[in-house]
Amino acid sequence: MRYYIVAGERSGDMYGGNLIQALKQEDPQAEFRCWGGNCMQRAGGNLVVHYRSLVSMGLAFVFNILKLYKYLQFCKKDILHFRPHVIILIDYAGFNLQLAAFAKKHHIKTFYYTPPKLWAWHLSRMQKVRAYGDKVFS
Repeated sequence: MRYYIVAGERSGDMYGGNLIQALKQEDPQAEFRCWGGNCMQRAGGNLVVHYRSLVSMGLAFVFNILKLYKYLQFCKKDILHFRPHVIILIDYAGFNLQLAAFAKKHHIKTFYYTPPKLWAWHLSRMQKVRAYGDKVFS
């Protein structure tokens, strides 16, 4: 199977690294393409973008909106090129919920592994997770 995993921060990278290791035990032939960090890469993922490129806090976020939009467009093209059997999204709600909608439109299975903090932000995220995700693992 081909997996496309997206994590936008350090904690997601750690979860993703552990997930890759576990999946490789079940399917040694599995291919992993990921947006994450060193943990995912060490576990055997083909790292496309390091999460440090995606991080922006405070006012810097306002200036990085265009950059994040370009990353999102690049990610969508990369997904279509890689043709994964499943996309696994790890937290990083603003980015990953948009990817989930994209995946649904293209009939790609989408799993949330540690989904976005529904209780901490908008309840509308719950409807999006339900609408776009095929399974949720937390």
